[in-house]
Amino acid sequence: MKRVVSVSLGSSKRNKTVNLPLGDQLISIERIGCDGDEKRARALFTELDGQVDALGVGGVELYVRVADKHYPLRSGVNLVKEVKKTPYTDGRGLKYTLERELFQRAEPHLPTTITPRKAMMPLAADRYGLAESLDRAGFDLVFCDLMFGLGVPIPVKGLGRLRTLASLLIPVVGLMPISMLYPTGQDQDENVPKFEDWFNYGPVIAGDFLYIRRHMPLN
Repeated sequence: MKRVVSVSLGSSKRNKTVNLPLGDQLISIERIGCDGDEKRARALFTELDGQVDALGVGGVELYVRVADKHYPLRSGVNLVKEVKKTPYTDGRGLKYTLERELFQRAEPHLPTTITPRKAMMPLAADRYGLAESLDRAGFDLVFCDLMFGLGVPIPVKGLGRLRTLASLLIPVVGLMPISMLYPTGQDQDENVPKFEDWFNYGPVIAGDFLYIRRHMPLN
């Protein structure tokens, strides 16, 4: 049996282990949440190195991919800096493959076409593939990364402007602790509404579910 372990900065309430048959191989897949404790997560990665067949990095990314650029996040990279033997990955590859085609594949199966064609993304830089899918589907998009991420009340429109914003800010923002940028541990269960009017921009609110839930209006 192969063993795969995902160590996450997220809540331990969602810990789970499943056995998945893949071809003629049985794979044990385990999630271990560290409730935002970066020190514990780093220790687990070091402890599991060489003891399991693959490691997953959860609750934070190693790099943010925007178009063809990869921007490192220090909080993520530091978690695995002592891992030398076991291969590891985060979820950005999945985001940039499946999510790039999400609306092209999903919308034809909806009972009606989504109208008006307006969508808001509270955090788009780390879901650029999803933003591309919405753009190709003809949505009028507003990206609220500055607003929800940094508290700067400036919405951004257009993929080109999002790429420019990412190139300017992520090299700096990527040095910040992940707890300043994204809810981890128990913070994932707290609702702290921000910029509530923007949740009424259109019928589609897209992006990371935990991030959306944390900042959506109480009603």
